[in-house]
Amino acid sequence: MPSDPKLKSGSNSKTSSSSKKPSSSSSSSHSRNLSTSSSSSSRSSSSESRDDKLTSSYLKSHAGFLRPLILFLSTTTTLSPTIISLILLIILAFLHLYLPLFLIPHLSAPITLLIPIQNTIHCIVAENGKKKSDGAQWCLYWIIYCLTGWIRGAVQIWWPGYRGMVEIGRTSVLVLMDGPWFGRMGLRPESTEDRPSGSSSEKRSRSGSSGRSGSSKDEKRKNDDSKRSK
Repeated sequence: MPSDPKLKSGSNSKTSSSSKKPSSSSSSSHSRNLSTSSSSSSRSSSSESRDDKLTSSYLKSHAGFLRPLILFLSTTTTLSPTIISLILLIILAFLHLYLPLFLIPHLSAPITLLIPIQNTIHCIVAENGKKKSDGAQWCLYWIIYCLTGWIRGAVQIWWPGYRGMVEIGRTSVLVLMDGPWFGRMGLRPESTEDRPSGSSSEKRSRSGSSGRSGSSKDEKRKNDDSKRSK
């Protein structure tokens, strides 16, 4: 029996259309995968940039004179500044445990006295420049500093056998209090912008008053024109 050419052409068209469908579906799935991968990469890059900004702000506001050393060690050892800071704190803790007792106040003074003084001065300068700063944290820090100093003096007089425990505990409390986790960036990382020149309510009141004064001036002009025409 001779085969019909129309039937052959119809079967060929069906097979070609069926072969085109999976190719189109594969291309669409490929594009979806590309879009999801690009979105995930953009999210990861944005999160990394945010973490870098937070770390740099922490070093600027709380590291004091240790900031150049931490950045130098971070660039030379390819470690993050956070890990470098933790290593320095661990070294400080070991020195507190193994050095003689009379050296502990001199060892902790650069961390618990000099850096907070430097950060407090920086905070005062920032407040004068109408910028957000960690004034509340440093006010609380100096209150606790004076309180722990009074406790240390009392222990030296009345319970000298507990002096080592008190020195280690005092340094630990002060290092905890002057850390960036109790600062403005640690508690409220979203509020990273500088203080504006005026609040929104003040701007609205100014714009409203200016609009009212402009409308009153227009009304006066209209009344004067109407009187002149009469």
